[in-house]
Amino acid sequence: MTEAEAVAKGLYTYIVATTYPGEAQEGELVTIGATVKNISTTTQRIFLTASVVDGVRINFSPNEATVSPGGTFTSSGSFTMPNRDVLIYIFSLIRSGYAWVPDDEWALEIALKGVPPEEPPPEIPEYKGTLSRKELKYDARTGNIPVR
Repeated sequence: MTEAEAVAKGLYTYIVATTYPGEAQEGELVTIGATVKNISTTTQRIFLTASVVDGVRINFSPNEATVSPGGTFTSSGSFTMPNRDVLIYIFSLIRSGYAWVPDDEWALEIALKGVPPEEPPPEIPEYKGTLSRKELKYDARTGNIPVR
């Protein structure tokens, strides 16, 4: 589980690169980075944020910048690795009037490191011997097979 992919290309911004470890140990501080490009023809105020699927928020620092057309903005954020694999979405937002509007997103996965492999099931001992008689008990009657 070490994949990253662009989910969509925004109208004004494009997340062009991400940096992150493919795996991390539980409790480890994990740092992720992202570079956003202004693909519009005007200067944009760009905000960068991310979240783990279960709702943990990752704060980027710095989290916003004014970017000229064709320019890029790079930032990073971190979180503490939980005891499981994580799926993270990184979002770029642009300022539109008084609101931040989502524009582009990127998904990446980080695997939990050091998870021991599943143990194989215990071996069932092989029993050897000779069958001398087969019996079937049914309705309090016992007899040789077939029972009549």
